[in-house]
Amino acid sequence: MEIAVKNKNDKYLFVGFLENKRLYNLTAAYWHRMIHKIAEEKQLGFRPYINLYDTHGHKEYDANPIFSAFFPELNKAVRIIQDEPEAEAPDLTYWEDRIELKAGHPTKELVIAVALSVSSAAEAKRLISDWLKG
Repeated sequence: MEIAVKNKNDKYLFVGFLENKRLYNLTAAYWHRMIHKIAEEKQLGFRPYINLYDTHGHKEYDANPIFSAFFPELNKAVRIIQDEPEAEAPDLTYWEDRIELKAGHPTKELVIAVALSVSSAAEAKRLISDWLKG
């Protein structure tokens, strides 16, 4: 599924985050705050489910994903993949998937690929909130 949220007057957030580790970490914190707020409103707990570190314990800065959250009460997960803005690419696409976090127990996953702007952030927030309805 694809949502075109391009707006020529839109402001992109955290541009250059892939080249700047400090900016990357600020971007990841942005997603954590957003999802934490949604989870708090819905009285849901969550935890990351994708390891963001390599075998040597070094953090990976590839933004796939930049953030992940598993909501055990709903058996649902959210994965955020963030990209830099591109002229011809949509700012936000999403799809539903099934993953196995525990052998034999499928989990529904919402994957959002996004070039983060004011508009795409609002749309991502709406998608996540809708996804986490009980």
